[in-house]
Amino acid sequence: MKSIARIVFALTTVAACTAAIAQPSSPSDQERRERNREELMARYGEPQRDADRTYDNDRHSTVREKSHRVAEKTREKTHHVAEKTREFTHRQAQKMRHFGERQNERFGKAPDRAPERTGQ
Repeated sequence: MKSIARIVFALTTVAACTAAIAQPSSPSDQERRERNREELMARYGEPQRDADRTYDNDRHSTVREKSHRVAEKTREKTHHVAEKTREFTHRQAQKMRHFGERQNERFGKAPDRAPERTGQ
């Protein structure tokens, strides 16, 4: 039973590949695809491309520019957050220092630590 299933699966795969290869690529199909591509470009705000320019090169440069702008904005936001964090931690450290100073003035110097006992 397993061999019959494998044969059917193999024949189905071969038939599907053959059908895909046999698809006609007539000039009318190519024109239709080109029109669809232009409609999509117009719909999403992409400029119309000249026939002598390649789509991949233009897309690469625009993607690179967009990613560069996004990276710059990310760096700016990260820097801003890091500055705020540094300011906050500095303020907290200053508060702790002043608290310790006030407590020492109020109650006198903190007692020395008790000497550690040796293991007996």
